[in-house]
Amino acid sequence: MKGKHWHYRFSVKTKIFATVFFVSFLSIVLMGMISSYYYTESAKNDFYLIAQDSTARINHQLDRYFDQLSRSTYSSIAGPLPANPILGSNPESGMIQQWLTAGQHFDREQEALVEGILTRYIALNDSNILGVVLRSSDQRLIYSKDIALAKRLKPMFLDYDFNRITPDEVRACRAAGIEVSLWTINRREESLRFIEAGVDYITTDTLLTEE
Repeated sequence: MKGKHWHYRFSVKTKIFATVFFVSFLSIVLMGMISSYYYTESAKNDFYLIAQDSTARINHQLDRYFDQLSRSTYSSIAGPLPANPILGSNPESGMIQQWLTAGQHFDREQEALVEGILTRYIALNDSNILGVVLRSSDQRLIYSKDIALAKRLKPMFLDYDFNRITPDEVRACRAAGIEVSLWTINRREESLRFIEAGVDYITTDTLLTEE
């Protein structure tokens, strides 16, 4: 019987204090739960809005980039304007189309023009592009020039088949602080034009001395 009337042991003041304390504690807990819920929902909504906005901005930039890429690719393939009375003849006009159809007959000077067009394509689009490769329908390949990439990679030297480089390109490499090695030159008259251009190393199967 005594257990049923345990609350009679406490004074009215104590009971009021306990009731107020319990109600206050319960209110704080409920306010914390409600605040946490609404804060979480608000933060979630803000995150979704920011994510959507960021995604839309990124997609917009990507659309612009690919549009620019497609336009510049088309322009590069189309090539410079043909000769006209004001600007005069342009040796690069139609050069890529000619290489795609009959590039196997190009000499080194003509190939260098095509490589220059591909290299400028990189400069006009994105410096993070390391190189451009153009492939024809009969599986021939031609590449953008190596100078910009070589400046970034800083190799000890560049090694070329001498049939795939011109003296002017050797001079450009040397002006950029890049050493050049050529292989395999076995005729003195062929070596002289590269020596005059400043080539650093020549691989040969003979002695390139004066006869």
